[in-house]
Amino acid sequence: MALSARPSALGANVLNCFSDSNAFAQGLIMITATGAYSKTIPRGVSKVQFSMSGGSGGGAGRGVGLFGGSGSLVSGVISVTPGMILTGSVGIGGVAGSGYSIYAGGGADGGGFTSLYLNNIMIAISAGGGGSGTSSSGGDGGGLVGQSTPGAGGGTQSAGGWSTGNLSGGYLTGSAGIYGNGGPGGGGWGYWGGGQGSNTGNYGGGGGSDFISPIVQSAIRRQGGGVTGGTSINEILQSGWAGNPPWAYPGKPGWARFILLA
Repeated sequence: MALSARPSALGANVLNCFSDSNAFAQGLIMITATGAYSKTIPRGVSKVQFSMSGGSGGGAGRGVGLFGGSGSLVSGVISVTPGMILTGSVGIGGVAGSGYSIYAGGGADGGGFTSLYLNNIMIAISAGGGGSGTSSSGGDGGGLVGQSTPGAGGGTQSAGGWSTGNLSGGYLTGSAGIYGNGGPGGGGWGYWGGGQGSNTGNYGGGGGSDFISPIVQSAIRRQGGGVTGGTSINEILQSGWAGNPPWAYPGKPGWARFILLA
């Protein structure tokens, strides 16, 4: 687990920083490694201020000026007592579409969500952005309903995003991109995932939706307010790349930040 702690100047009620241990490090902590985390609330802590970004969607293997959808930004404050356990995961960036010429390439995968649980109760989900297709960008993750594209819907609070392709989004799941010669983008992962873009139009995937528990205080959700999406190959070419273009850029991984308050 990649943790970084640095001294805080946020006020007297913010506890001093320690290095990482299974007892949750006190102070300002940034978790950037993708995958699961688990931390125990130490003595002297009564509230946790959190902010999280879901992963962004990958860039397609071709497509002028196209991008994967950005991840969502979710933040808030929860009341805690020592000994409670925070768990969750940090979402990955969406895999870029295949192909390395302007004449061939596939759609990209959507980004993964970043989650927070308190004693195994879901507190918040920050959604991932949809992967770029070869004819439209992916939808941004986040909000009560993730951003749609011409060929795919964003996840909602009760169902996955619709799809004119093969795959609708699901509960805590997105949908894959198609990696062939031209293809749609996959839906971002979220509380409910975005749908896959259409096979006929090769559109980007829809963004996933957020979840914020009613117990969260000062809750904020910002669709597309997190990490930005991966770039498509032709956009790289337009930026001055000479010769054979590189692979499209993947999406960026999400992150989670915690401030422990006395």
